[in-house]
Amino acid sequence: MKANNRLPDKVEALLERYKSTPLDAYEQVKHDLKDNCKSGGRFDPLMLDNDWKEGRDGYHAAHNWFKKNGLYYASEKLLLDWWNYLGLIQLKTPIKHIYRAEAAFLLTDLYWTMGEKGIALRWAMYMQVDDILHEHISGGGAGKQTLTTKLGMSSSAFNQLNEIAQKCLRETKKSSDWSHPSGFAEEIICRFARSNMGFSLAVAGSEREMPVSQGYYQSLLNLMGKAKSNSAKGKALENIAFYLVLLLPGCIPRKNVLAERRLFETDILVQNLNPTPNVLTDMLGRQFIIECKNQQRGANVSQIGYFLYRMKLTHTRFGIIFSKSGITGRDRGDAGHSLIQTAFHEDDIICVVIDNNDLEKIKNEEEAYFWWMLLGKIEQLRFGKPKK
Repeated sequence: MKANNRLPDKVEALLERYKSTPLDAYEQVKHDLKDNCKSGGRFDPLMLDNDWKEGRDGYHAAHNWFKKNGLYYASEKLLLDWWNYLGLIQLKTPIKHIYRAEAAFLLTDLYWTMGEKGIALRWAMYMQVDDILHEHISGGGAGKQTLTTKLGMSSSAFNQLNEIAQKCLRETKKSSDWSHPSGFAEEIICRFARSNMGFSLAVAGSEREMPVSQGYYQSLLNLMGKAKSNSAKGKALENIAFYLVLLLPGCIPRKNVLAERRLFETDILVQNLNPTPNVLTDMLGRQFIIECKNQQRGANVSQIGYFLYRMKLTHTRFGIIFSKSGITGRDRGDAGHSLIQTAFHEDDIICVVIDNNDLEKIKNEEEAYFWWMLLGKIEQLRFGKPKK
């Protein structure tokens, strides 16, 4: 094959042709790369690694061109779309692990270049654990180098991360189902966050939120749909809540926190460990709590009242109720919503509800960010809906 027929060369030539109109350049190269690297395309990700390497090289060429020309957000959109697409292929064709570490490598490079050390750390961790899931012969490549030499991850944290990745790999190989959450890099980061080293995710700090990874998120939803027992249903919803909150900058969740003297248990306690104050700390505080209710009927007045009471006891000014069936009542004038509104008016407590419609909305959005959903709900509670 002649050099000028290789995908990376064609990508660079295409970008140069549209250099004066960057948006057109982005749209054209996105279409061409996706067409070549889709399932059934010339460089199908389901092929052997060497057979679709040229497709990956095409994304490298596009990223390098955008970075060289200062078009960082074009590269970001292109790479996030690629990361998500590969995850969805793995979800829908669970016969093998789809290698996504290349996308994570480029995103790490992008955010490091932009000075976003905190979010670069998260993508470097994705890169490392995806290499483990892909059974990298050296136990990691660029991710291992970047985490330890550039981003300063401690040896104990790095070893913990690898141990969790190896456990997920064993679980997935045993089930031979790569659509299960344990087959995704995101699951390893969630488990790492629950470990005694989880705080290291927030050490670097960042103002940027991680986007929802659609393949992994839908895998969590599928697992919740398959749950039979009340305990399994509750745990599945907790895992979804945990993942979404972990995407918020600086936020580290902890599950099933038992109060002193065992007065009550909190499903999820979230601490914002970002070293510098930001919009999240101003609006939500340094700690907030979450309750998860995966039951046939919506959360009732007693359950809502008890949650608000616990917020007051713990001096927490923000809380989230994840209730798959929402709140019982026919309209926004019902007692549950009135109770939440009263708590805001009288005690300055903000409580928002995430229901199944919200979870589906996140699934259906091409670029989903959990923070914007929370912000909209906070605004609605405090000020009402925008006038049509």
